[in-house]
Amino acid sequence: MDWERLAEDLRSHVERLARTPRTPETPAHQEAAQYIREQLQKAGFLVREEPFDEAGFEGTNLITQPIPDRSDLPLLIVGAHYDTKPATPGADDNASGVAAL
Repeated sequence: MDWERLAEDLRSHVERLARTPRTPETPAHQEAAQYIREQLQKAGFLVREEPFDEAGFEGTNLITQPIPDRSDLPLLIVGAHYDTKPATPGADDNASGVAAL
């Protein structure tokens, strides 16, 4: 494993996601979702959207599906949220978690 390359990739993802707040229902939030979707697809995952409505808040989860030709790999479930509160870049809440995905 190239740990230096991994660290560079993680830093790059955090910097990309933390440029601006990713407040729900804003263009920056939609751009973040698109960036995440593209990165997951580049890694070979199938990605689908799952809309939700919780207590009047509407959002969309990005769900990955197992890589079809790698059924030999164990199932691992991980998660991170990609939205932020208004006026916060969200590097630690939770761009760093999203970058790790």
